[in-house]
Amino acid sequence: LKGEDDLSNCPLVEWGRKTLAENKWWYGCEKQPVNARESCIRARLIKVLKLYEDIKKNGYNNSKISVYFDKEGNINTYDGFHRLCIMKYLDMEVDLNVVISYHDKNPDRRGDFPLTKTLKEIHKGKNLYQPVNDPRLRDFGVWRKDSPARLKYVLENLKGETVLDIGSSEGYFSREIAKKGYTVTALDSSRKNIAITRYLSIINNIKLNYQLSRWQDYLREGDHFDNILYLSVFHQSKHPLSYE
Repeated sequence: LKGEDDLSNCPLVEWGRKTLAENKWWYGCEKQPVNARESCIRARLIKVLKLYEDIKKNGYNNSKISVYFDKEGNINTYDGFHRLCIMKYLDMEVDLNVVISYHDKNPDRRGDFPLTKTLKEIHKGKNLYQPVNDPRLRDFGVWRKDSPARLKYVLENLKGETVLDIGSSEGYFSREIAKKGYTVTALDSSRKNIAITRYLSIINNIKLNYQLSRWQDYLREGDHFDNILYLSVFHQSKHPLSYE
């Protein structure tokens, strides 16, 4: 909405029109006659604008917004989407209420993100490829016990601001490097690894970019990175690429 004098075609309005055209729920406007939906959308827009001005002026002092994690490690809102967007835009931080329900009618909202279950499926038991600082995993073994030493070397040799972590696995290097202020992209071809990385980053308030892709495909897009980590998958790629 920022800087828009004519609000008739702003993203929020376009979202409302598109959703209603698909006969889906949109803040009660779907219950209105077709010829009244445009005014309903605009009324919603005005309400959001007033909410923005109120939060900007007075901060947010209402009840905690409830969220849940899906099986891909994404965080979703039960209610409060606009409030969270406004606070993100205003660079505000608030506590959230993470809901873990086993009786929700929507199966996608049942339970917490299956961290231990997913790791067991990947590694065929209570194993981690890299260290993960989470109390639920205290009895898991770690295959790459040298990861902290490798991280120390990497941090001493980074240049610039951006890092691509190819084969990010559970995201150990991505998270630790991001903590130092670098802009990090975690890239892995495993959907489960990316889900774990995303979940662990969100609950630890670490900002990462995520790419579910083979590195050969992703690098064709031509993005530039100041640093590229290729620590855990080089041995898997050298033979197909005919490296000596």
